[in-house]
Amino acid sequence: MDFVFQKTLSATSPAPPRTPQDGANILWMATYVYSEQQIDRMIGRTTRFRVWGCVLGALFLLAAGFLVYFHPGLFAHHAFRLHWAVAILMGFGAHLFFMSFRRRKSGSEKLRAFLKEWSLEISSAGICITYFKQRKKQLNREEILRAEETSLAKGLYLRTAKRYRYTRIHGHLDDYEAIKREIILLGIPIEKKLIFPNWEEPLFALLFFGALICAIAVPFFI
Repeated sequence: MDFVFQKTLSATSPAPPRTPQDGANILWMATYVYSEQQIDRMIGRTTRFRVWGCVLGALFLLAAGFLVYFHPGLFAHHAFRLHWAVAILMGFGAHLFFMSFRRRKSGSEKLRAFLKEWSLEISSAGICITYFKQRKKQLNREEILRAEETSLAKGLYLRTAKRYRYTRIHGHLDDYEAIKREIILLGIPIEKKLIFPNWEEPLFALLFFGALICAIAVPFFI
């Protein structure tokens, strides 16, 4: 007969230690959630990012305004460089300012709702993460090959044999070290990595679009 061991932990309650001798016939499960203090800290951090986004966007718009006001040759037909500079500064600055300003309240409310519903369940059967609106992502223990801990964007990436089937556990959880112990007790090795998985693809996309922009813009400057 199997026994079930279950515990629910918030970001402020430390996980009690467990050893592999807790029993091969014990089905255990640990649940981790965000505490109210952790949610408030994360919302405060994103609010500061939005404020800086508004400030940076305003600075770009101000720089474009200075170019328009103080450069007498701006509207000459041959001033292609200035035209591009003003267009880029105004477009990027306006987008950054208005998006940061528009989401100053709705963004915080959505983030709070998301974090309140988020939970991580680690059991002898595998790992399950519940997201906003009860959406779940589950990995069975048998398909998890390893966990990769990244230095940049700190967190654990649980990898499987399929390249795009993995999940991330954020490193800013207060119970992050306890979660790592649970992962090790599942028999999953943790490997140190510098950067997140599949980083080559966004890098190649960035290089492609950069080359495309250069190919379009360079003729105007020659």
